[in-house]
Amino acid sequence: MPTSMNYLPIELRVLLLTLIPTAFISLQAQLYINQDIYIAPRAEMHVALPMTYFESGIVLADRGDASLNDYGILSFSENSQATGANHDTHVNGFVRNINNPNFMFPIGHDAIFQPVATVVENANTKIDFAYSHVSHSNLTTDPEINNISDEFYWIIKSNGNSKISLSWNAFSNIDKLTDNNINALGIGGYDGTSWKRIPAMLDTTSFHDGSPADLLSGSITTLDNIDLSDYSAFTLVNVNATDNMEIKVSDAITPNGDGFNDTWQIDNIEKYPNAIIKVFNRQGQVVFYAPNNYSNDWEGNYSKDTVLPSASYLYVIDLDGDGNVDAHGWLYISR
Repeated sequence: MPTSMNYLPIELRVLLLTLIPTAFISLQAQLYINQDIYIAPRAEMHVALPMTYFESGIVLADRGDASLNDYGILSFSENSQATGANHDTHVNGFVRNINNPNFMFPIGHDAIFQPVATVVENANTKIDFAYSHVSHSNLTTDPEINNISDEFYWIIKSNGNSKISLSWNAFSNIDKLTDNNINALGIGGYDGTSWKRIPAMLDTTSFHDGSPADLLSGSITTLDNIDLSDYSAFTLVNVNATDNMEIKVSDAITPNGDGFNDTWQIDNIEKYPNAIIKVFNRQGQVVFYAPNNYSNDWEGNYSKDTVLPSASYLYVIDLDGDGNVDAHGWLYISR
């Protein structure tokens, strides 16, 4: 049970607000959170200010029964943002993003901060996210997932489409999940029966602290907008799914005309005439697309008159054209 401290008013630089079951803040100012706050089940604290600063204290939004929507929530309106959250100060429970195209959810569980970011596709989208640093009750996965985290997951409730970015830190034990291979990291979504692989790419720098991806911290983003209503949870998974496949994908192209590695080779791809192949740059843009019958002839060009610069690119391969990614990895183009 929350202590009496949790019910103290939240300090604003412009006024004091006593927390009630539904609170609406609409002044043109900033909100500063610098003490513990408790939000009861089915209560909502709504922030319509441009920026909320987490300085100290935990916002404890009672988790209640998420399946019955029986939880407290801190919600942010369109164009509202939050900053400063960390392991010591964040929302322990649900945060709602209402019609905000780009938002970072300042969520965690107890003393662990583990945010999520979204890039919403359509208007009138409501997204509720909470982080749970415990194992999900069902760890059944589809075959394209090799391993799944049994230490944490994010709960999601939404009615819209969005890209999502998940983060990790030293508490996530990504080294154990991926066998120290950061490129094997992926995103899994729980559809109520099992965990499905969602095509994703490591971010060059983390969305929440700007650090490059390594085993201790980073973030990963879905390649495409996904229908969030298809899933009740997300987590990080090991999707290094090429180990037992017939195809062998070259990891480099050196298109210099010397007759060696001038084109991208995928051994045995001719056995999969319906294979759909995509290559992405680090901004998530498709730079090569082969919908079927790839013939090992791509020279690393974006178009007839445009060559791609020397860099690493992510590839995803759907061998049967059924919408499931069967292989993915990194391809380096060297000129």
